[in-house]
Amino acid sequence: MLTGPGYPSPPRPLFAKLDSHLTTRRSVHRPDQESAMNRLIPAGILLLATLGAGQAPAAEQRVTLPDGRQAVLHDDFTWRYLNDVPSGAATPVPVAPASVVVEPASVRVEPGRDKPVLQLSKGGVELLLQPARYQDGRLVIPTRLGNHGSQSVISVVVALTLSDEQGRPLGKEQIRVLTAIKRLPDTYFRPGSRRQGQDIALAVPRADAYRLSADITEVLYR
Repeated sequence: MLTGPGYPSPPRPLFAKLDSHLTTRRSVHRPDQESAMNRLIPAGILLLATLGAGQAPAAEQRVTLPDGRQAVLHDDFTWRYLNDVPSGAATPVPVAPASVVVEPASVRVEPGRDKPVLQLSKGGVELLLQPARYQDGRLVIPTRLGNHGSQSVISVVVALTLSDEQGRPLGKEQIRVLTAIKRLPDTYFRPGSRRQGQDIALAVPRADAYRLSADITEVLYR
């Protein structure tokens, strides 16, 4: 082939053109594209993200994996499991719910009135506070018990709070209204039976009426 002044330049080889083209493509390739590709999430999560598109904001998508776990997808091509804790963050410590103490409702007690004061029950034991009277500087409330359970009972304790009609406390007591003797079956409170219990006697000033709260706090079986 003749070359020189006055002769056309020879055509460039095909491989030379291809090499030039690849060189040009490499020169415009951005490093941040390669970095983004390195951060692509696994194919399974990406597929779930595609299926869930439109159901979450573009900046953050939540998807459920086949094994039931959940992942969060970010718009910068990163992802994390939903329950992951960021590095350096304090792990939340579960806090037990506060115990709620519910006070029993109070009832009005009128000494000398022929009306039962209150009826309580716990563990198959029924406790009836009978009509009250005021005697020798004390408010006296007789008790009667019934055993509706399937076991013999050897002890019953009741907690009481007494207030005046304005709600000012007058006193608190825990009284054992039933006591049996261990290893003496004749003293046990048998199932299906009834008996008179220990009187409740509270030393308080005389008044026409009081407010009483009561609750059975202990039932022991034999």
